[in-house]
Amino acid sequence: MTELFGENQSVVGKKIRVDQSSFRVIGVINDSSDVLTPIGTAQKILVGSDNPTSISVAISDPEIVTDYTETVEQVLLDNHGISNADDADFRLRSAQSMIDSISSVTSTMVSLLAGIAAISLVVGGIGIMNIMLVTIAERTKEIGLLKAIGAKRSDILSQFMIEAIVLTTLGGIVGVILGYIFAYLASSLFDLSVAMNMNSIILALSVAMAVGLVFGWYPAKKAAALSPIDALRHE
Repeated sequence: MTELFGENQSVVGKKIRVDQSSFRVIGVINDSSDVLTPIGTAQKILVGSDNPTSISVAISDPEIVTDYTETVEQVLLDNHGISNADDADFRLRSAQSMIDSISSVTSTMVSLLAGIAAISLVVGGIGIMNIMLVTIAERTKEIGLLKAIGAKRSDILSQFMIEAIVLTTLGGIVGVILGYIFAYLASSLFDLSVAMNMNSIILALSVAMAVGLVFGWYPAKKAAALSPIDALRHE
């Protein structure tokens, strides 16, 4: 009320407007910003219905929510003259049931996003493998020369594995930077807060390195298996 009438003002008897209706103040509740009206007045003037569409019940002890919900349901069934709960003409929801529903939806979305991310990783990994295969084909003579001067298969294998891991790690770093930029832009446009989680960044870079390790293995192994004579003769 202080926002409407100012400090140290007696507001009892004064009028306030809610939507298009005028109401007279008959009392003030301390430390409350709610406006309370008789249920009949609220139904006819504010809601425009003869029957309440919803009833909210507050319970101080969360341990008795389930028992209290069952009690409320039984009272409503008796008042409506319904013997079978399956035939109820009302719906009863508790805060816990709403939380469970939201958690279920969230879990489904997480699974969906995880599936999309997995597909993206496989597609990206195949792209990395193709790039490595093309690179090996273009550097066949170089591989033959390295083997001719004493490079072992393990050396060639390690070289191309490191190149694949570095390539995917750089891609991961670029992805993290772009993700932060887009998140910052979204926060500016939609007035959202952005928090960078270092564990998530480490996980993303670790996954990028794992993709390079898995999909770079075959090209690196193929390069290591080349015969030095055939590689030097390659055109």
